[in-house]
Amino acid sequence: MKTTWRKKWLLLATCFISATASSAPPFSFSLTSGEEVQNPPIFQWVSDSPVLFRLVENGSVVSELELNSSYWIPNAPLKPGQYCASARPKNGGAAIQRCFQIKADSPKVEAFSQKDVLHTGLQRPYIMDGFAMSILARDGTDSAARKKKIWELSRAYERVSASTAGVSTATAQSAPAMLEHIEAIKKWSDRATYASNLWYFTNNSQYKSELSDQIDAVLSNCSSISTSLTDGRSARTFLWALAYAYDFVGYSQSNAAEWATCIEKVARNSAINADKWEGRPLETATEYNSYVNAIAAALIIYNRSAWAKQYVAANLRRAVYAGNPYWNADGGYESGGAYEQWTIVNSVYALRVIEQTTKYNPFNHVWFRAAPRYFSYMIRPNAPTSLFGDGHESPVGKHYGALLADFVDVPASKWYRQLIGNDEVPVLDYLAHSQFKVEGAGWTPANSAYFPQSGMLGWYEDANSLDSMAVYVRTRYGKLQGHAHADLGAFVVHNGNKALLVNSGRYDWYGSAQWKNYYQQSVSHSLPTYGGGKGQSSPKVASDAVVQRGVGKDYGFVTLDLSQGFAAPVKAATRTVVYLKPSLLLVVDKLLADTPLAWEWNLHPTKKLVQLGNRAWANDQLCVYELEGNDLAYQTGINTSYYKGMPVGALQPWHTAWKSRTPTKEQVMAFLIDLSCNKTKWPVGLSYKRREDIMLSVHGRNVEIGANGDVRVSQ
Repeated sequence: MKTTWRKKWLLLATCFISATASSAPPFSFSLTSGEEVQNPPIFQWVSDSPVLFRLVENGSVVSELELNSSYWIPNAPLKPGQYCASARPKNGGAAIQRCFQIKADSPKVEAFSQKDVLHTGLQRPYIMDGFAMSILARDGTDSAARKKKIWELSRAYERVSASTAGVSTATAQSAPAMLEHIEAIKKWSDRATYASNLWYFTNNSQYKSELSDQIDAVLSNCSSISTSLTDGRSARTFLWALAYAYDFVGYSQSNAAEWATCIEKVARNSAINADKWEGRPLETATEYNSYVNAIAAALIIYNRSAWAKQYVAANLRRAVYAGNPYWNADGGYESGGAYEQWTIVNSVYALRVIEQTTKYNPFNHVWFRAAPRYFSYMIRPNAPTSLFGDGHESPVGKHYGALLADFVDVPASKWYRQLIGNDEVPVLDYLAHSQFKVEGAGWTPANSAYFPQSGMLGWYEDANSLDSMAVYVRTRYGKLQGHAHADLGAFVVHNGNKALLVNSGRYDWYGSAQWKNYYQQSVSHSLPTYGGGKGQSSPKVASDAVVQRGVGKDYGFVTLDLSQGFAAPVKAATRTVVYLKPSLLLVVDKLLADTPLAWEWNLHPTKKLVQLGNRAWANDQLCVYELEGNDLAYQTGINTSYYKGMPVGALQPWHTAWKSRTPTKEQVMAFLIDLSCNKTKWPVGLSYKRREDIMLSVHGRNVEIGANGDVRVSQ
C-alpha cells in the first residue's frame, strides 16, 4: 500500500512518497491500447511468481515464454493481423487474455532498421532541435521574435541571479521548510538553464563563466547535496538543470568527468533513486518522471559514465514502450486535467532528449498520439478551469498544449497549435525547438466527445470555436491515490473563457484538512449529497458509470449509475444530464436509501444566485429552476477560509445547495439550468411531469427520460 503527500499545484505536483508494507498484489496483466496499438506492444503484469506468457495470431502460437520480469516486448514488429496474448502466474491461477489488432500503419516507437541505440553524428546540445539555431543567433540573421525572446531571457536571468543562493544540504524538517527548499532549488536550476541558453545564443563568455562558477560550487560538495535532495520534485529539477548545463557547456570543460560523476550521484543517491526502477513495475507518475529524467541524464553523460551506458541499456526501451502508468490510452490522465498538463512539463523535456539522441521516439507512444485530440476537447487553450481532480480550479496553461502539439505529429496537433501564438509560449520552449509542421489533411473537432478510459464526456455548442458553450460530465472515477476526486457524475460548464458552473475549493495541500473534508469530497462538486454533505466514498477502483448515452444534432445526454460511489444507507443513485443546444441543461437525480435521509443538491456557480420567485434563481450568467425536489431549502455562500492566499481575481465559486427539509427514503431532484437567460422568473412554455417516465417541454423542445435512463428529444 502506498501513501503519498503532494504539495501545492503551483509547484507542479511536488511529491513525497512513503511506502508501507503490504501483502502481495493480485495478479494483473495489461497492454497499452486505445484506438491504436503500438507495434510491437508492451505486455506488462504484476505477479509474485514467474509468468507463463503466450502470444497467438489467428490460432497459431507466435511466442510461448516463461518470464521472470514484469514485462515483455517482442524484439521485432508484429506483422498485421489479429492477436491474443495470455499470461498467468506459474504458481497457479487463471490466465488473463488480451486481444488486439496490428495494422499496417500501427505506430512504432522504435526504428528497427537502426542497429545502434544512439544516433550517429550527434551534436551538442542534444536538447536543441539542431545546431542551426546557434548559427542563426550568432550571425545576426535570426528573427526579431527570437531576438526578443533572448532579450526577455537575459532580463529573467538578471532577476533570478539576484535572488539565487547556494544549494543547502540541510534536510527540511517541516512542510514550510520543504517548500522553501523546493523554491530555492528551482531558482538555482532556472539560473543554470537560463545561463546555458544565453551563452549558446549570444556567445557572451560572461554567461559561461558565471555558469561555471555556479556549477563548481556544487561539484565541490556533490555527495552531500545529492543525499539531501529528499523529495522527488526538487531532485528532478536539480538533476535536469545539472545535466542541461552539462549538455551546453560541461561536456567540453576540463572538469567534465567530475561534472558527469556528480550527475550520476544525484540520479542514484537523491530521491530519484534511479537504480530502484530497474525491472520493477512503475506504479505512479512520480516514479515515471524520476525514471525518464534519470535516463535522459544518463544519455547526456553517456560517453563519460560506465553507469550511464549500463542504465540506458537496461532501461531505455522499457521506459519508452511503457510510458506513464497514469496515462490513459484515449489521451487522458487518471488524475484529471491539471495533472495532465503538469505531466507534460514533468517529463516531455527528458523525452525530447531520448527522441533527439536515440532510435526511440517516445512521442509516437499511443498516449502521445491520442493526447492532442484529448486536449482539443477537454483541455482547450482558453478554458478557465482544468475541469476535474486536484488543481481543477487552475486555468488551462496554453504552453502545455503548445509543447505537446509541437512534438506530436498527428492532425489534432495542427488544429490545437494554430490557436496559440508564439508570444504565448515560454521563452525556453520557444528557443529550444521550432514549431512542428504537421502534414496531411486538416482536422476539426466534432461537437461531442467521449473518452471512456478517462471518464470524460463533452458536448459543445460549436467545438471548432473557443468562444462557445461547452458542458463536461465526469463518467468514471480516476485513481484517487493519483489526485482524483469523489466526483462521479459531476458537471462543469464553460462559455468560452468564462466559467459558469465549476467545482469549489482549491488545491492547498494533498491531505490537508480542507482537501480531506471538502475539496476532494462530493459536496464540493455539482452532485447530490445527504446529511450535511455526505456523498460518494473514496473509491480505489475506477469504474465506468454510463448506463445510456446519446447525441443528436442539437442535443446530447447521458444517464449514469452513481450507486457504486455511495456506501450504506444509500442503496441506489442515478443521474441523467441532458444538454439542449445552445444553452439549456436538464439534470435529474433519482436517489434511494434504506433509511430516511435529508438529501441535498449542490451547485457551484461562479457568481451568486439570487431568488427571482418561487423555485427560480439567477445571476447575470444563468438561471436555475427547481422542477422537483420535495420542499427544498436554498442556501449559498463562499467559505473564504478555503481561498486564503489566492491571487486577486482567482476563482472563488459560490457553494449553493438545495436541502430537503423532510428526510425521505426516496427522492427525485430535477433542475433546469438556462445558461444564457435574462433573469426571467420562469421560462415560457415550461412543462414538467413525472410518472414512470419524466416529460419536459421547454422552448418548443420535448424531452422524455425513460425508466431505463434512455432519453428522447423532439421538437
